[in-house]
Amino acid sequence: MFDRGHWGRNVRFFDSAERAFKLAGEALGFLRTHDMPPHPTNFTVAYSHVSGQHPGVTREIQNIIAEGNRLDLNRFAGIYDRHFGLGADAEAFSVASLRIEAAVTMLAKELASAGDEARSYGQALDTFSGELAAASSIEAIKAALLRVLDETTRIGTTHRAIEERLHSTADEMNELRENLAAMRVEATTDPLTGLGNRKMFDQRLAELVAAAHNESLPLSVIMADLDHFKRVNDTHGHQVGDLILRRVAETLVECVKGRDHTARYGGEEFVVLLPGTPVQGAYVVAEEIRKTIMAKKVTRKSTGQVLGQITLSLGIAQLRKGETGREMMARADAALYVAKNGGRNRTCSGEMLPAAPAVRMGAA
Repeated sequence: MFDRGHWGRNVRFFDSAERAFKLAGEALGFLRTHDMPPHPTNFTVAYSHVSGQHPGVTREIQNIIAEGNRLDLNRFAGIYDRHFGLGADAEAFSVASLRIEAAVTMLAKELASAGDEARSYGQALDTFSGELAAASSIEAIKAALLRVLDETTRIGTTHRAIEERLHSTADEMNELRENLAAMRVEATTDPLTGLGNRKMFDQRLAELVAAAHNESLPLSVIMADLDHFKRVNDTHGHQVGDLILRRVAETLVECVKGRDHTARYGGEEFVVLLPGTPVQGAYVVAEEIRKTIMAKKVTRKSTGQVLGQITLSLGIAQLRKGETGREMMARADAALYVAKNGGRNRTCSGEMLPAAPAVRMGAA
């Protein structure tokens, strides 16, 4: 199955169609020269390099070649992550963190200034008390009182200014906090379906694989792929295709438990991680998903026309002792192939299949 990978939200190209086709050929030639498969992540890196639109990518590639190192899958994955994946998001998070740190520093200074002003006012009152006790005339009392009134007016003005600056700093910090939260959601959420995206899935897979091995607990995965989805898009258009993808995402959320993790893996493919669940339980969940989807009808709202039935092919696998996340995913992927080749609209298990080479995953 073709590795659609994760097209990061930071990937932006602005070439005309003619130039894009030319650069695409150069990118494929570059990958062929270095014996690299044209997976989307690899192609993104290669296209970025030959187009010159991402100088950082070009610098990294040139440095690797200059040092006599081979461009391999791991190096390409690292370049992609730093410029278009989690590394790129980390840069945005770093900028936001620096702004928050500056706001906190300013807040601390304002509070210290407020403390100094309070101490100064206290000293003025102490001086007034001493002068009042030592006063020998009305004029002396009036003079001391005027000095205290002047100091009171001054500190009142100062405190109002400090209060305004404190409110402004607090507002900025709240805005930064909200922006940071939105950035995290955007970086890990598929915008069409609202599910976790490939990036979030890879993170969660690594965490759950480590936990399963450390605690000797089962971990299973379901890979689900829409049947004949290209035909749907070609026949009814991409708006209907998007509607179907959202409908599938909603069904997945309905059918899984709170601690299970559902994500859009790429294109028309979805994944569900089931911590604490053996393969038998994964089969039950997969069949519930498949039957629920099969029972749904897609209709055109404007006319009420029934456009057809949605079906899924699913592959499942359970993490084996000493196995990596990518190896488990490869077996689930192989089982999905079996389901497709066996007539579609069915669930197949990867537990009866030999270990398959992992070609679709990032490090996990």
